Amino acid sequence: KNAISERDANFSLALKLMKLDDSRLNTYLAHYISPAKILEIEEAARAVQGDAKLLKGFALAQVAPEHARAIIKELER
Repeated sequence: KNAISERDANFSLALKLMKLDDSRLNTYLAHYISPAKILEIEEAARAVQGDAKLLKGFALAQVAPEHARAIIKELER
């Protein structure tokens, strides 16, 4: 049950992070995760015809949820 609620919270964060422009989201990913992760996510999205931006949001929410929340708080001001 805890893992499901965490996934739901990450999904919510990821959707909100989609409000960022691509370059800003990439910058946060490079800082909080790694520059290589950006390319990895983009390749994975292409492989499944998925949404790279949403996958990047999921990655940031999963790895650095407290930073994702802070970023969203700034967006909502």
